[in-house]
Order: sequence, then C-alpha cells, then structure tokens
Amino acid sequence: MARKSVAARKKDEHENRNAIIVGFLLALLPIIIFLWAFLSRAGYVEESPNCSCPPPYDTGSYVCCMASGVFLTSWAFRIYMSLPTLYVLIYLPLGVFLYLLSRLGFSDGIRSRLRFAGKSFFAGGIIGILSFTTVVSPIFSIHF
Repeated sequence: MARKSVAARKKDEHENRNAIIVGFLLALLPIIIFLWAFLSRAGYVEESPNCSCPPPYDTGSYVCCMASGVFLTSWAFRIYMSLPTLYVLIYLPLGVFLYLLSRLGFSDGIRSRLRFAGKSFFAGGIIGILSFTTVVSPIFSIHF
C-alpha cells in the first residue's frame, strides 16, 4: 500500500513540474509577441530612412510611416498594455475553470488532461504577472 502512495505522490510531483514548465512557456508567449512587434518596428524604421517616422523606440505615436501602411507602433503598444489583463482575466480563471472541470465525472484520461491544462494555465498566469511586473514593465517603461 505504501508503494502505491509513493508512486502516486511522485507522479503528482512530475505532473506539477511539467505544468509549471508549460505555464512558463504560456506566460512567455505574449511577451515574445510583444518583443517581436517592438523590435520589428525598430528594424523597419532603420530600413526606411526616407519615411518621416518618429525615433525607432517612440511607441507613443500610433502611426508610423503612413505611406507604407505600417501600424506596428499601436499594435506593440496594445499588446504591452493588455498583458496584465491577459494574465489576470484569462489565464488565471481559465486555469481554475479547467482544474475544477477535471473534478467532474469524466474518464481518467480526460480528467488528467484537464487537470494538467488547468495547472498549466494557472501557473502561466502567476508567472506572467510576476514576470510582467518585475521584468517587462521596468525595462520597457522608459521607452513608452
């Protein structure tokens, strides 16, 4: 009997570790999209010197290079401003909902997948909030 409880506890520990890893990747995905938009705008401004654009990291202006139709400034700014909302209003409730949904009478395979997805989204929300407030916001607040 003790062997089964040790095996179950070890399986839970592995599932929790994997959920934290997947949650970390889920938390990084919006930040990576924001960085990509931010840096691609800077690269585009450097490539088109004839276009009357603001400085490469001035994301306060919403339209850059109207003749070329590049709207990366507003896109990057909207992603940056919606990151806390994404983590607090989508990742955390979705994680709790999926975890609670796994408590219903589904088969074991579906139940374990729902539990893992719930743990991953919840961990992604927590990690996303922490990384946004401690890393992303201080670094990029000087450019906005």
